[in-house]
Amino acid sequence: MIEKEVLGGLLDHKKVAVLKTLYFAKGEMYLREIAKKSGVSVSTVFRILQELSAIGLIRVKEIRMMKFYGLVRNERSRFLEGWFKEPSLLDFFVENVGGMDGVKRILLHGKLEENRANVILLGEGVDDARVKLICEKIKEKGFDLSYLILNEEQFEKLDAMGLYAGEKKVLV
Repeated sequence: MIEKEVLGGLLDHKKVAVLKTLYFAKGEMYLREIAKKSGVSVSTVFRILQELSAIGLIRVKEIRMMKFYGLVRNERSRFLEGWFKEPSLLDFFVENVGGMDGVKRILLHGKLEENRANVILLGEGVDDARVKLICEKIKEKGFDLSYLILNEEQFEKLDAMGLYAGEKKVLV
């Protein structure tokens, strides 16, 4: 998180807006479209696109009298993934629940689906009401997160019985 803040402070906010617009674009865009979506003036966007093209982050496609611009997806632009990628709702859950008193581990049970996940919280004295509130906030955003709170001994016994067979991934 600190790296994002430092880089954001070093770069011009207009350049960041243009880069972000191109990063989330579904394909190439024309100059005025980039300006409108980024909230940056056309002349400034043109200058920024020339700079980004010169360092190999942007490709320019000319079709007759029109120019289309797109982000080049290669090793030069790969760092943008970590910079612009919004944390997932599962990441939000882990960040907010992982530091709670009593939580020792958080396991993803089964596969993470596009709009659904199952987690097992291992620990003692975990505040169920607070976890439920966090899950309700997540559900409002269209992601269904089911959870179960167990202590280590309960989990080991249930796992030995085969009740929690299948893929498990440690999140915290």
